[in-house]
Amino acid sequence: MNIYLLRHGDSVDVGAPGITADIERTLTDGGKEQMARIATGMKRLGIEIDLMVSSTAVRALQTAETAAEAIGSPPLKESAIFYEGDSREIHASLGDYPEVESLMIVGHAPTLSELGSILISGNANIDIKLGKAGLILVDVSSLVENGGGQLKWALPAEVMEALGE
Repeated sequence: MNIYLLRHGDSVDVGAPGITADIERTLTDGGKEQMARIATGMKRLGIEIDLMVSSTAVRALQTAETAAEAIGSPPLKESAIFYEGDSREIHASLGDYPEVESLMIVGHAPTLSELGSILISGNANIDIKLGKAGLILVDVSSLVENGGGQLKWALPAEVMEALGE
């Protein structure tokens, strides 16, 4: 299974007009533009997804929707565990998708970095830097507790943006 981990783009802070809680935070105008370029970069890389699962936070959903539109509109599922859960809970939830060969998870730091570490090594201790709008690909032959996934690549937003220009 190919598992793509995509961190949401740049977002407004709590306290911005109309934003009273973290889950309501939206992408900034710059974050929306950046995600459009990154999504074009995903298309140019030939990324194909069977299923996209997103955090229920608005900024993650906006990121997921932009990416999905660019790469052929795979089914998009919202799941609170990708917002509220920790990396171990999220890892355990991946068993809910046994038929999926290519999965994209859209979420947040530090959870996505920790999840990447768990997929590769079996623990959350590898310090994988996943900046805003960064994308990681891990090839996992089976979702086992002791890791075993292979990091295929980790691309920062700047590289993904360049691919999309």
